[in-house]
Amino acid sequence: MNCQPNDWSLMPERSRYHLNTANLTSYEDRFRQLYWRIIWTHKIHEKQADIYSAERTRVDVSAMVLTAVSGCGILAASQLATLPFNVIPIAIAAAAIFLDLKSHITDYGAMITEQRMSAKRFLSLREESLDLIAATHDDALDQDAACSALASLEIEYERACCLSPRTTGRAVAQAEKALGGGDVLASDEKIDQFLPERLRRS
Repeated sequence: MNCQPNDWSLMPERSRYHLNTANLTSYEDRFRQLYWRIIWTHKIHEKQADIYSAERTRVDVSAMVLTAVSGCGILAASQLATLPFNVIPIAIAAAAIFLDLKSHITDYGAMITEQRMSAKRFLSLREESLDLIAATHDDALDQDAACSALASLEIEYERACCLSPRTTGRAVAQAEKALGGGDVLASDEKIDQFLPERLRRS
């Protein structure tokens, strides 16, 4: 059986998350490396959702605080005729209005939901890849079955990447920090940290 892990006719362009596993020595190696890439991609989308959630909170809280401060300032300024006391509360009110508009124009709720849905897709693929690592570890798959399973999983991974919303460098950095690294090919020791004990190599 000729194993072609990626059917590019199904996808308009290569995902930036693509991993070429063809040079790895065994199917278990290839499933392990793809497992790591799925973990990595899942964590990026998870962190991006957290970033959007924190940003929404900051914008909403800042707008409320500035609105309260500007209201008090306008009331105080009405008792004073000097120019600086009149201008400052107006400027604060303008800043509050800007943040309120930003909160309404930027649909944080939808952005957070998209990132979390994407993370869930990769979490499902993570469980699928873990099952395949176990199957190859236990010699429960012959070469043809392993080849077919690898091809299917890589196509599913590429599709999930293509369907996923964009992420930021900040999310990548946070994911790398959370996982202790984000190299394309991970060491056995790194992958073992995310595997059940019986499937570890170190």
